[in-house]
Order: sequence, then structure tokens, then C-alpha cells
Amino acid sequence: MSFFAGQCGAVVDAILVAGVEISALKLVHVPVAAIDEFLAIYKPVTRQYHELVKYMSSAPLVAIEVRGNDIVPRFQSFCGPFDVHVARELAPTTLRGIYGHTNMQNAVHCTDSPEDGSLETQFFFRVLA
Repeated sequence: MSFFAGQCGAVVDAILVAGVEISALKLVHVPVAAIDEFLAIYKPVTRQYHELVKYMSSAPLVAIEVRGNDIVPRFQSFCGPFDVHVARELAPTTLRGIYGHTNMQNAVHCTDSPEDGSLETQFFFRVLA
């Protein structure tokens, strides 16, 4: 989650109010090379890949680890569709429906799978330590 929108506190509060357990939270400024490494798997499928790397490395991010039963599908549903316009229309009460501005500034990143979630958590909370 980026500080650009100035809504970090509101997003964290919404996560907690929804009853999602936050097990770790970290403010981190990630260098371009590290973001490029983190996002490498998305390079072939993301049209604005270089813009995304630049955006994510341009300001501090808040890395949040959440946990619980079936947390990945539950949190994906809570975040809403990746496309902010779709989220506003079809899932207006989701994090992206409420706090997303553009598809690049869509308020949150949610992992695609439990396996990826473990790797992403390790990246933000151990590799960047």
C-alpha cells in the first residue's frame, strides 16, 4: 500500500474492522532493483510494468502480513477486483472500490496464492530487513 493516497490509516483500520488479523506491518522504501525483482513474474503480463516499478519505488510502502483460515481468497474478496473501475461498479464496498484511484494506484496488493504469499512475506519482512 502506498502513502501517495494519504489513506494508509483508513485502509489499515478497514482491515482491522473487518476482523482480519494483521500479524506484521512494516513501512519500507523499496529500491527500484528490489521492486523489479519482486514484480519480475508480472513483467510478461503487465502492460505498464516499468511505470509500476517506478511508482512502487517512488515512495514508502506499507507491507502488511495478514493471516487466518482461507486468508488468501478471503482477502482477495475483501480487496476487490484489480481494476478500480470494475471494483467501483461491482464491489463498491471493497478496499479497491473505496480507496483505489487508478489501476496502478489501486490501494492494495493481494497475493495470488498462499505459496506466493509466503514468498512475498519473506521478501518484505526478511529480505528487505
